[in-house]
Amino acid sequence: MPEASTVSQDLLPEFRKHGFDKKFQALQESDFRPMPKHISQLLEFLSAVSAGDISGIKILDLGCGRGELVGALRDRGARSYGIEVDPRFVESGAILSGLYQDDYPLLSTVDSSGRSIFPEGYFDIVVSDQVLEHVADLRSVTREIFRLLRTGGLTCHQFPARHRLVEPHYKLPLVHWLPKNRVRQQAIKFLLSLGLSTEFFPHYDLGDRTSIIFKYSVEETFYRSVREIKTIFQSEGLSPIFRRMMHLYVEGRLQRKIPYLLPLAEYVSSFRMVMFCARKQA
Repeated sequence: MPEASTVSQDLLPEFRKHGFDKKFQALQESDFRPMPKHISQLLEFLSAVSAGDISGIKILDLGCGRGELVGALRDRGARSYGIEVDPRFVESGAILSGLYQDDYPLLSTVDSSGRSIFPEGYFDIVVSDQVLEHVADLRSVTREIFRLLRTGGLTCHQFPARHRLVEPHYKLPLVHWLPKNRVRQQAIKFLLSLGLSTEFFPHYDLGDRTSIIFKYSVEETFYRSVREIKTIFQSEGLSPIFRRMMHLYVEGRLQRKIPYLLPLAEYVSSFRMVMFCARKQA
């Protein structure tokens, strides 16, 4: 039988501190010059939806981490900012305030109600990269996005699909499909016992590693179907335009070689990454 946890739950490290999460490391210019692949893909998409010119556009990165995307966008002329719930990540991105001057802090936190420092209708575009799957109260976040966008403004979110086969954070297959109860906990323990995800906390025993990952999966990941996300956004005044924007994204990336594969692209996205967009109507 797998061994039980030998360390008090209060003394176990949080999953985010597994050593590979760069949000706890001070941002350097080399972190966004050149850009990591996931940032370059999002920039490519933003360029497509803004007719190739993002200069002067006010863009908010929701859940910005330490600000790689904010810095990359600033380098390309956009008036970009980022907001976070964790002040530790904002502190990691302190270099940005010295590189770029602005009336508002480039990175800032939200208050206890989830409200940011920016005025109503301030942004042309609100984006996020692998953030929505960490949001417990999506309706509240959607409401703040609506407040921050100008009329006609666009919001775009890239995130792992609910039915992705392998969970992208702790890298265990199918576990995130299971209910957040003992069934999931035992599944995590079983998969770890098979030698999966050995890179995470290798110096802890099986019971402790199970506890760390299970706690994170329950408290910090919230996978929803695209249909559910669409419903929430629409109920808060943001009209989904997922199909049209995914079409544009697929065509732009593949130089219009396979534009008729849109239905397939949407189907595949259900098991990989989703690009979801909505617009604030008048």
